[in-house]
Amino acid sequence: LTMYTACRRSSLIAQRAAWYAVSAFGAAVLPGRTAPWQPPADVEVWDTLVDGWRSHLGTFDGIALHLRRPAFRAGASLLLLNGGNPVAFVKLRPDGSGGLENERRALDALEGVSTCFSAPATLSAGTTSGWHHLALSALPARIHTMVDNPPLRRIADDIAVALEPALPRPPSAGADWQPMHGDLTPG
Repeated sequence: LTMYTACRRSSLIAQRAAWYAVSAFGAAVLPGRTAPWQPPADVEVWDTLVDGWRSHLGTFDGIALHLRRPAFRAGASLLLLNGGNPVAFVKLRPDGSGGLENERRALDALEGVSTCFSAPATLSAGTTSGWHHLALSALPARIHTMVDNPPLRRIADDIAVALEPALPRPPSAGADWQPMHGDLTPG
């Protein structure tokens, strides 16, 4: 489960080597110990979440899971798979911090705004027994490459225009405050 496109040459080489190794030989080639897997939520809650995702997102037969670290950042990121192909990317959080709701609003505002970048589309959002989820369209199952000389000024302007009316201004924000996504990569 690749969470970002690497930016440094050494990181990109390591990421691609891991990608090809897992593609050829399976996840056992990755470093680390094998341990029994436990869902991030109670079994009953987990089963309810999975049933809800199947009813809203379609069938899937596998899940790639990334537990958030460090421990104070509770929750998980999941890639739902069907026949090895991505169905949806799901963010799962055990708190009501509003972060997922703000992300949903931002992504909805960005939909179709620009021709120079893309953002995932919201597929589903909700809460089950205190667990909040945001399901997004998944990236294609391939190595992603960076774009040479992206139009950064236009990208930043498009994002600012889309997000300004979509996200609430924090009461403590100054007049020069503008919303901005924190996970942009050079690609």
